[in-house]
Amino acid sequence: GWRIAIAGYLPGLLIGAAQAGVMLSVVALGLGMDLANVPGTIAFTVLIAATFFALQQALLALAGPAAGKVLILALLMLQLAGSGGTYPVQTTASFFQAIHPWLPMSYAVQGLRQVITGGADGRLVASTLVLVGVLALTGRLKVPTWKQQPFILVQALSLFCCNFLCFYHAASYVPSG
Repeated sequence: GWRIAIAGYLPGLLIGAAQAGVMLSVVALGLGMDLANVPGTIAFTVLIAATFFALQQALLALAGPAAGKVLILALLMLQLAGSGGTYPVQTTASFFQAIHPWLPMSYAVQGLRQVITGGADGRLVASTLVLVGVLALTGRLKVPTWKQQPFILVQALSLFCCNFLCFYHAASYVPSG
């Protein structure tokens, strides 16, 4: 059971972490956005990827493949409209204002705003705790055994090296000055 769950979760998590690295590379190097806390932004973005992938797997496991995919899409639509990421929540309909505090993406948006701008305060802590809580509720927050740690270390180093190479090569295409 546990090995099957991790075997299904780990590849998706690595893809999510790689996507986070590519997205942050484009934002920082391509768009020229200054990230106040680069390691924090990377870590928080990977936490978001881990949380939403675990939530997706939990919905698929609970509702089945067909109904689970419909629930995932419905949750995505609700979160896009109600999280406050595209426009302020105060300008949305009362329904979206009511569900805003219950949506995990609301905390992802709030936490990213805090960590990117460098104004980290209690909202970042609250956002991190909510996302870790969702991750724990889905059953994906586990401490790896000593036997698994070398494999995880190799994966992490590979991901870091790939991300470093992307940053290194992308920097040569971005004018500085």
